[in-house]
Amino acid sequence: LLKRLEAAEAAALAELSAATRRTGTELGTPEGRGPSRPPWRLVVFDFDLTIAREHMWGTYKSAPLETIPVSSDTFVDLPLFRALVAAIRDNAGEVAIATFGRAEVAGKAMSFALGPNHGVQITTPTDFADPGFATGEPIPSAAIVK
Repeated sequence: LLKRLEAAEAAALAELSAATRRTGTELGTPEGRGPSRPPWRLVVFDFDLTIAREHMWGTYKSAPLETIPVSSDTFVDLPLFRALVAAIRDNAGEVAIATFGRAEVAGKAMSFALGPNHGVQITTPTDFADPGFATGEPIPSAAIVK
């Protein structure tokens, strides 16, 4: 699976590079937008094994934040991620992260990648109330209407 993803990423990057050479514009520049603005306004990324090279949640579950290393090696492709965020924002879009991991770990990575005022909204399941856990007990599977 990893080899297929790497091949797909390489192909997409090659296609983007070819388009840049054909148009003579850089990714994220107004000239590179084409005749119309993109229809999207929000792009949401998964964090673990998408932006981050490793499964940060699986590796550092409850480790203190200051002990969790974040460097350029943390990212699958940091320059490409930065360029993608810039292009999204240049086209009036916003960037967010949805993760099952810890928001503060993803936040630390975003601060490294984009600066302390990165402006990336990070959501986790803890941000959303689960009525099944209102009493501390999960809803029995037999009670779920199918």
